[in-house]
Amino acid sequence: MAGVSLVTFKVTAVLIPATLIGIVTGRILASRITERMFIRITVVLLVSTALGLFINAGYSDLEMG
Repeated sequence: MAGVSLVTFKVTAVLIPATLIGIVTGRILASRITERMFIRITVVLLVSTALGLFINAGYSDLEMG
């Protein structure tokens, strides 16, 4: 098992329930929302993630310099 440690297995074991919950939730939501609503939700999540990354990068630049 070159490159795979016990820590990797532990992290994977912890994330399996969250993955299964995400799969079930996704299947339920996929049948209840329209494609247009899905696109809007996706855009909002992507923009908010990008803004968070930019803000975080800005703060780390202030701390370094």
